[in-house]
Amino acid sequence: MATWALIENTNSAISYGGPWSEASGLGLSGNSVHVLLPNIVNSTTPPATLTFNFTGREIGVYGVASIFNNSVTVPEPVWECAVDGNLLANSNPYGTYPLMSYCEATDLEGDISHTFELSVSQSGTGFFVDFLKYLVGPGHFATVPPNTTAWIAADDPRLGGQGWTPLGDGFRTIQAGPPTTEMPVLSFAFAGSSVTYYGFSKAAMGLADPTLPALTLNGSTHSEGFYTIDDASNSHAFSASITQDVALANSNPYNVALFTTPLMEIGVHTVNVYYDVNSTVWPLTLDSLTITDGFSILPIFVPSQSPTHKNRAVVIGGAIGGVLGGLVLILLVLFIRRRWMMKRREERRKNMITGIERNDIKLRPFSRLEDVHDTNDQAGHVDALQEH
Repeated sequence: MATWALIENTNSAISYGGPWSEASGLGLSGNSVHVLLPNIVNSTTPPATLTFNFTGREIGVYGVASIFNNSVTVPEPVWECAVDGNLLANSNPYGTYPLMSYCEATDLEGDISHTFELSVSQSGTGFFVDFLKYLVGPGHFATVPPNTTAWIAADDPRLGGQGWTPLGDGFRTIQAGPPTTEMPVLSFAFAGSSVTYYGFSKAAMGLADPTLPALTLNGSTHSEGFYTIDDASNSHAFSASITQDVALANSNPYNVALFTTPLMEIGVHTVNVYYDVNSTVWPLTLDSLTITDGFSILPIFVPSQSPTHKNRAVVIGGAIGGVLGGLVLILLVLFIRRRWMMKRREERRKNMITGIERNDIKLRPFSRLEDVHDTNDQAGHVDALQEH
C-alpha cells in the first residue's frame, strides 16, 4: 500500500531559479503550471533550476510536455535531474502513454532527507512543470509539506470494487448486461476533507486498448453515475460522457476529473460509486484518486476489497505505521487497567457483603459508618465507598 505525496508546482516547498513563468489551465489537474517559454533558455543563458527536499523512497517530476502527437518544428528541451548530486536518467515523456515523468529516482533510502534538483539548459519547444510526486517513507508522514495532496493509484489494494478489468495503468468497468444500482462498483474510505476521482480521456483509452467498442461512438452517448458520501441519502450525480471528448492541442490528454466531493470537515469519510450504464456502450474508467488534506489526520483501519485483491484494508491517506502502533498500545494499556480496576472493585464489593453476612450486621436506611462496630468491616466500607 503506497501513499504518494503530490506536490503542486506552486507549493512553497519548491525553490525555483531562472525565468520560470506561470500558465493557467494547462496542468494535468487543470491547475496552473510553471513553464519555460519556447527558446527563452538556451546555450547563451543560465539554466533554469528547481530544487525540492523530501524524505521518501521514490520521486519523479511531471508536466504536459507534449500531447500524443509529438511532431515538433523546433528542438525539444534539454534537461537533467539529480538526487543528492547523483544524476538520473531522463525519460521520454513526449507522445507516450501512460504518463511518464521527465526523470525519476527509485529505491532511495526512505528514512533520510534527499534533495531533488532539476536543471533546464534549453527550453526548446517549452518546458512545463505540473507537479512532483514522491513515495513517502514509512513513519515520515509528518515531513510532508503542509497542504499537500495525497495521490492514490488505481490498483491500490485499499480500493474495493467489483466488475472491473485492467485498462492501461488503470481499470474500466465490464458490466455488459442491464445496469444495476444495487451494489457500488467502487467503495473506499479516505482520511481528509475531499477526494477527486480521475477517469481516462478518450485519447488515453484509445492508446490503452484500441479495440474498445465504445471508441467507435461519435461522443454523443450520455453516461451518468452517482456517488454517496458517508450515508446513502447523501448522493451526487456525475457525468462520464466528458471522457469521450477528444483531447485538444493544449489540453491534458491523459485523464479527466469525473467528480470532486464537496469540501467536508477533515476526518474519515466513506465513498460508494455507482454506475448505471451498460459498459459496452461506455465504460466507467479509473485512473487515480487525489485526496485533499490527505496527510492531516491519523486514519483508522476499516475493511475494504479492491478490484484485484480481496480482504485488504484501510482508510486511504494520512500518517500510519509507528504513530498508529503507539496509539493502539496506549489504548490497550488503558483498557487492561480499566478491566483490572473493575475486577478489583467487584472483588471488594463481594468481600464487603460476605463480611456483613458473617457478622449479621443489620443495614438501616442512611446508616452511618460508626454504627458498624467491627473495625475491619468499617475499613472495608471506606475502601468500597472510595472505589465508587
